[in-house]
Amino acid sequence: MWGARPSRAGLGYAQGMGRRLQAAVVGTVAGLAGWTWLALDWVPVTNTEMAPSLVPGDWVLLGPGAPVLGRVVALDDPAWPGRPVLRRVLGLAGNTVGVEDGLVVGEDQRLRIREMGRDEHTLTLAEDNGYLIRRLLTRDRARTPPVQVPDGQLWLLADNRPEALDSRWWGPVAAERIEQVVWLRLGEPGLWRKRVAIGGRDGPWAKPTPQSAAEPG
Repeated sequence: MWGARPSRAGLGYAQGMGRRLQAAVVGTVAGLAGWTWLALDWVPVTNTEMAPSLVPGDWVLLGPGAPVLGRVVALDDPAWPGRPVLRRVLGLAGNTVGVEDGLVVGEDQRLRIREMGRDEHTLTLAEDNGYLIRRLLTRDRARTPPVQVPDGQLWLLADNRPEALDSRWWGPVAAERIEQVVWLRLGEPGLWRKRVAIGGRDGPWAKPTPQSAAEPG
């Protein structure tokens, strides 16, 4: 009958169902969290190919995820099978991307560049006000003409542009080759580096100062 008070037996059943439902939800969440944790890997950075954003001594937390613009991903080197590398996604399918003087160019994008420091041979630059790259102090004559990234592929670049191979040599890379993405980087803080960088991005920086010293590493 509508409006009738439930019996104590009915209340006990409802409360029991509520507790079981709560336990099931908690168990499911815990199980998913455990599965996600098992899918994560802490990996040390051992070279300077992604310097100054990622330098030897840093650790990166790798896990599942979709490659998005500006994020660092892990893959097997297309030119050196069996050698794992980290590279930054700078072109998605449909984007027109190229490199001129160590900087990204294309019909549909030109990333904002700011000088953050320099040493005897290189410039430290903020690209897209989100991450640091390294470029030669003297003009880099190498040029990769803009190309449109095909469906199902990505354009990947190293942050240390003078010292690493990437899509300038490989060409577009199949998205299925991406094994994991960088969730965060843990390392010593510096002039422009945080101790923890989500997705391998230290920015944005409010007021970059060109006269500052170059980022060490």
